[in-house]
Amino acid sequence: PPRSTLFPYTTLFRSLTACDDTIIGGGGKTYTPDWLGTQVFFVDQCIRCHPTVEPDIDLPGDILVDVCEETGIWVVPGDPEASMLWRVVSDTGLESDPAVMPFGTGPLPEGQIDFLREWIATGARVEGCP
Repeated sequence: PPRSTLFPYTTLFRSLTACDDTIIGGGGKTYTPDWLGTQVFFVDQCIRCHPTVEPDIDLPGDILVDVCEETGIWVVPGDPEASMLWRVVSDTGLESDPAVMPFGTGPLPEGQIDFLREWIATGARVEGCP
């Protein structure tokens, strides 16, 4: 199915960040190691530039497609080190990976991204995959 039918909530994420030019949830915010926590993380830390500044990457839509279709481009369920998403936010990237994120300020404190490693390590489950 077309991506637009799978991800109607992308507009919601864009609108949540359009209200203010600051990153929401900086500092010591923690997230739950599940898809909901991952989405909140994207809103707080990523969507400010993706897809507005970097239109080729649509977060969280691209991650959702990747996990649901099991393409392994961004997330390899069960293997954080093989997951580009983990490598770019934890600054453990390969030479071929994009720059550490958030760009210009990353990496985020380990305590803020541990949830992401756990979510990936436990299978990167997403409720409602088509």
